[in-house]
This record gives sequence, C-alpha cells and structure tokens, in this order.
Amino acid sequence: MKSERAARQAKNASERPALTASTPALTSTRTLNTTTRTPQPASQASSAPASLTTIVNSTATDGYIVVKAGADEVARENLWTTRGFFRTRAAKPINVTKEFRPRMPTSNSGSSSNRSA
Repeated sequence: MKSERAARQAKNASERPALTASTPALTSTRTLNTTTRTPQPASQASSAPASLTTIVNSTATDGYIVVKAGADEVARENLWTTRGFFRTRAAKPINVTKEFRPRMPTSNSGSSSNRSA
C-alpha cells in the first residue's frame, strides 16, 4: 500500500514541470480600457407618500394583525367581526390600504447618547 502510494506520488511529481527561476513569467496580453466619469449626485429620498396594501383572508375568529413599516404602524385590524343576536364571531376578509410619508434616517451623534451614571 505505502509503496504503491509513494510510486504514484513520484510519478505525478515527475509529470509536473518544476518551478524554477528560469521559468518565464506569465504575461497578460489583455489591454485595459479606462474612462473618466463624472461623479453622480447622491440619490434624494422621495418625499412622495408611499402606500402599502395589506390583504388577509383568514379563517381565524380570534386575534388581530399589526403591520409595521419601520416605526410606523400601517395597519391594525381584528381578524373577526361580530354578527347576529348572540354576538357570535365570524372571520372577516381584510383589505387595508394606507399611505404614509417615508422618514429620513437621523444620525445619532453628539452628547445625546452619553448618559452619566
């Protein structure tokens, strides 16, 4: 086993070309094209209101859903409705569309985050 493995390694080593200082270095024949472009202005956040449509078809007769976009609560709806004289609950389909203004991120720098003990 060991002799077969050693013979195989010796054969593979003899087939590979030896890397010496006399081996010519590989050169690239590819040319590089460079262009000069003017910097693009930073993209402005849109101040137009965004709208979000929430559609839920549930068979649950208990609970509610809350949909948030960041810190804004977009939708809060019960999954059920009451009906009849005995006030029984029934599942209701939900289709809510609400528009809200996007918020600009604020930087948290300065001494407002420093708290003394």
